[in-house]
Amino acid sequence: MLLPFLAACTGAPAPDPLADLSFALASADLGAPVTDSVGFDPTAGDALGLVLDAVLPVFRADAGADPAWDTPMDVWALLRDDRVQDPGVCPFERIDDGTSVFEGGCRSSNGYTFEGDVAERQWDEDGVSRYRLDADVEVLGDADSVLFDRVSLHGAIARAVPDDGAVDAHLDVNLVLAVEGYWERRGADPEAPEVRAWRAWTVSGTLENVDDTWIAGLAADIDGSGGVPLAAASLVRASTCPIEAEGEASLGEGVAAVFEGAGGATPCDACARVTSDAGETSACAPD
Repeated sequence: MLLPFLAACTGAPAPDPLADLSFALASADLGAPVTDSVGFDPTAGDALGLVLDAVLPVFRADAGADPAWDTPMDVWALLRDDRVQDPGVCPFERIDDGTSVFEGGCRSSNGYTFEGDVAERQWDEDGVSRYRLDADVEVLGDADSVLFDRVSLHGAIARAVPDDGAVDAHLDVNLVLAVEGYWERRGADPEAPEVRAWRAWTVSGTLENVDDTWIAGLAADIDGSGGVPLAAASLVRASTCPIEAEGEASLGEGVAAVFEGAGGATPCDACARVTSDAGETSACAPD
């Protein structure tokens, strides 16, 4: 049985980022939020830029990127790599009423110990293609030539893609993941954004794309940033900039982020202007 997993950041209780937002599709029930408190510094532009880059599709140079979906799926794909698992054996795979269940408590021939369970399901319902992953798993690699040292994945993620209509995709996520040793074994800079994001990635909430306009209601803690609530009713990709968003977002009580796109004093700078009682800073997409 998959175990419930809860985590909380230090700090005051967070305002509900979904309270004033309206989504076209109903959100999946993924359990209690794994990020449910606020503990970030609104003047820490570098940390905030990393958070925005880790969750917002419109903050990426790649127009097809959806980091709140891509990162968990990339980590799950890493665990399913035949250089890590013994397919069907470790973890042991069984089908339960259309759901693929992967059970740990084993060591693969490639040098990885799997503890915990993962359940994965894909199905079509009323013209909507749906996917859900529930995970409570930790994998340790201790052989000489492993791809990573440790991967942990706890929580759930669900995605709905209608066959037609205005909604392009609806994503619900409530997940904590951590990866150790993967990027380092590839000689990556320890401060590279992908290394920092995979090192400690915690996201709870919803993202929905309606006619290329993103609605976001979530909270995220990326690489120790502290819990950052983010609520935005209308974010779009600036058409005249290689990487830029346009729109406004709330980062909790008294903190606002403005994405100016091609406007403002520094157009197309891949930054959001963050204002709070503590002052103003720029949260920029990491290099």
